[in-house]
Amino acid sequence: MSACIYKFDEFELDPSRFELRKNGRVLKLERIPMDLLILLAEKEGSLATRREIIERLWGKDVFVDTEHGINTAVRKIRQVLRDDPEQPRFVQTVTGKGYRFVAGKADDRKMASAGPETADAAKTLTGAKAIAPVAGETSAKFSSQTSPASIPGSGSRRRVFIIATLVVFVCATGLFSVNAGGVRDRIFSPNRAVKIHSIAVIPLTNLSGDASQDYFADGMTDELITAIAKNHSLRVVSRTSAMQYKGVQRPVRDIASELRVDGILEGSISRSTDRVHMTVQLIYAPTDSHVWAESYDRDLNHAYSLPEELSRTIAKEVKLATSPKPTARYINPEAYDAYLRGRYYWFAVDIDQSQQAFEKAIQLQPDYAAAWSGLADAYGLRAVYGLRPGSDAMTKMESAARKAVELDDSSAEAHNSLTAWYFFFAWDPQRALAEADRALALNSPSTQSHFLRAHALIALHRTDEAIQEEKRFVELNPFVFPWALGFRLSESWPD
Repeated sequence: MSACIYKFDEFELDPSRFELRKNGRVLKLERIPMDLLILLAEKEGSLATRREIIERLWGKDVFVDTEHGINTAVRKIRQVLRDDPEQPRFVQTVTGKGYRFVAGKADDRKMASAGPETADAAKTLTGAKAIAPVAGETSAKFSSQTSPASIPGSGSRRRVFIIATLVVFVCATGLFSVNAGGVRDRIFSPNRAVKIHSIAVIPLTNLSGDASQDYFADGMTDELITAIAKNHSLRVVSRTSAMQYKGVQRPVRDIASELRVDGILEGSISRSTDRVHMTVQLIYAPTDSHVWAESYDRDLNHAYSLPEELSRTIAKEVKLATSPKPTARYINPEAYDAYLRGRYYWFAVDIDQSQQAFEKAIQLQPDYAAAWSGLADAYGLRAVYGLRPGSDAMTKMESAARKAVELDDSSAEAHNSLTAWYFFFAWDPQRALAEADRALALNSPSTQSHFLRAHALIALHRTDEAIQEEKRFVELNPFVFPWALGFRLSESWPD
């Protein structure tokens, strides 16, 4: 590992400590992006070919999707450096070839033309290998930190330095003031508004290093999907279809094409004893371009509020109206953790562990509506799989579902639980439809609500409406029951 410390703009890259720092603060960058950044810095402006990158990051005998891996690593580097791929300050794409670290190329030439004394002074100030960013910006910064008296040599040299600095300052100021001919926009690219109409949340990667924490990563993914789906302006792919891509290394465009979305939200999460760290980024799939990214550090007591916060931020970033802010409700962090476990096991059809987890959440916080809804769903699974006498499970399911609605009438999940009870166990399709309508009014793109509503409409012989519900369901959940719409259409076809 190189002993050099690479300094560029406000950043420092220390390969020996495997650290990237910004103004002295250590930035979080995963292993593969960090290895790539070190490789690019070591190349000192020379091209790093894709083959070199693959061999450095994964070795010669590799059986992973390296194209997606490289693209993801570059995106993460640009994210942490706040680098615009359209007007790169640090990482430049050489189409079809690889990447080049371009920090300081213009300023290196400027130092050379100013004479060896100026270049030597710059190296002395950095205290290590100097890598400077775009022309103008670093030179101005350099001049503000260096007095003329510190420049070695005669007075004439100091005057030359002062004049050069003033010229750079005037040029830099002119870039901000001149707009004729779009000079400023070509150099500092404007913030292009991206309108995303559909989105898939790829399962968050568990970075805790502990596989037993998968439930937490999957649970927070579920919560993110639920929170984002409350925005009626977005079509949000269901959890079941999005989970098909857990741990899958695929190009973003391919995933987006298969799910028929134009936005992909991906990220990672790690949890320590009392802290949660989440990093997410939103990608506009048609151009595979980065729209927005952020890292969040939260006390575990406030982790439950992250999904709602993220959903509102994403809506603002893609210029959509935000949904009304929900009523603030305190959730016991231990109860929330138990609830996430319960949902994790419920999707895995591990009914015993699911029920136990939901019951624990209720014990910790008796007024936790989501836990009551989860318990109702667990009893529903028991009845379906015949693991408990039917009447007993049905009674307990109804009781838990009604309790959930009583505690939080604004919970779409609670109304979905009651919808399922009315339709599958009480066989009351009219009330099931009313509950499904209520759930959809609270959370418009809910796949479960569309699915249950379609069944209720069929039972009520409202076939045309049922077909429309099936279409919505398939749009949101393309990987689940893809034959359902065709089956429904065949039912409605005249003999």
